[in-house]
Amino acid sequence: MRATAKVFALLAVAACGGSGPAKIWVDLDFPDAESLSKARSAQVYLIKPSVQPSCDDLIDGVVSPGSEGYEVDSALDIDNPMGVSSSVFRIEQGGTWVLFAELANAHEKVFLRGCAVFDPAEGDLQIALVDLCARAAELRSDKADDVCSDQSDTCCTCQCWLDDRQVQDPGEPGCVCTSPAAQACEGDLLDEAHACLADQDVCEAEEQQRIEDACMDQSCCEDRSGFIDISGYLTGLDDESATQVSIEVWGAMDALVGAGEPLVSGNSDSDGDFYFDCFDVSGVNVGLVLYAESPTRYYPTYSPLLAYSTPSEASCVEDVQAWAVSLPTMDHIEDLLAFDPAADGLIIGFVLDPDGDPLEDAEVTDEDGSVLAMAAYPTSPDFTDLDPDSATSNCGLFAIPGPQVLSHFSALHANHTFPTFAAAAIPGSVFMLVIQAD
Repeated sequence: MRATAKVFALLAVAACGGSGPAKIWVDLDFPDAESLSKARSAQVYLIKPSVQPSCDDLIDGVVSPGSEGYEVDSALDIDNPMGVSSSVFRIEQGGTWVLFAELANAHEKVFLRGCAVFDPAEGDLQIALVDLCARAAELRSDKADDVCSDQSDTCCTCQCWLDDRQVQDPGEPGCVCTSPAAQACEGDLLDEAHACLADQDVCEAEEQQRIEDACMDQSCCEDRSGFIDISGYLTGLDDESATQVSIEVWGAMDALVGAGEPLVSGNSDSDGDFYFDCFDVSGVNVGLVLYAESPTRYYPTYSPLLAYSTPSEASCVEDVQAWAVSLPTMDHIEDLLAFDPAADGLIIGFVLDPDGDPLEDAEVTDEDGSVLAMAAYPTSPDFTDLDPDSATSNCGLFAIPGPQVLSHFSALHANHTFPTFAAAAIPGSVFMLVIQAD
């Protein structure tokens, strides 16, 4: 099901004697709700064409904004395509115009394009966005259909079938080759034609290659072995964005033993978001954690980013949540639990239901299922009071004071079961732990 976002407006300035500027709302029509949620930024171009404009050529990359005949009148950057932008384009004359949009995901890769040819006098607009990967696949299939029909001597001279399934090896026992006349070359039976087309000029056309390149850009670091990228957002325990905070990505074991160097470093932005472009994890076992610290605002905090057994299992991560515990909250924790986090460290965590919502009335256990007597359960994210029933409140929070070596933890609840999760209390810091139900 497609999804729509109303994101910006055109301001069409009336000619002399007219009634004044007319605001024209522009809707972006997304292929589905998932693509809407993945969109992180958009660039929209207002183009005054001097040739007959082709939206297909713009979407396929045959021409670009600024190409001959596609002069850019103005451009607009939108940081949040899911919201309504206060920015507008001004159109000072009538006639034919083009709006062209490119949307990028959290990895700053363009994955959607859309275009509309319009006259300002026609009123509000809707731009249907196209998924570039889906379009590339569609074009490949269309090309294969055409060539298979028009050049049967090239691609369909001999089809090989085994148990009503097309196979590539004519020498496979039981394989029977038939001519195109005996077995139609269509639908799911185009696999052999597609393989044949890999060597044909029709699959090397510049316009199709550009689309396939855009599709490849969405892959995890263009499939470079041992490299991943990570995007996410940093919040306090109260879900308020933690902005402009120094952050580092560490190998989990290096962080736990206090050895080595961070893999990459940077800062959360003005919205609390962060993004680390392709970096090397080929020498990092076990997994990755994020370290966040601000000497005047946030206590040193580790958050799990990705768990794996060997580097070959590591993959790119999108929209992961990490935390930064504020200094006032740490003051409350010290008073409430009467311990020294600088010497002993602290584990803070959430118990969540299968949907990721905080779970009330849960108890934290060790990996054998025994309830942890030292676990504390605050009634709110600011740690001003403890739950009298020694179980999670409706915010799902718990705390385990250190010292605590690397151990596995789980939870106990009447309606849910839980796997185990690893954590440790690192002196002078907080380690965040999320225990989510199966």
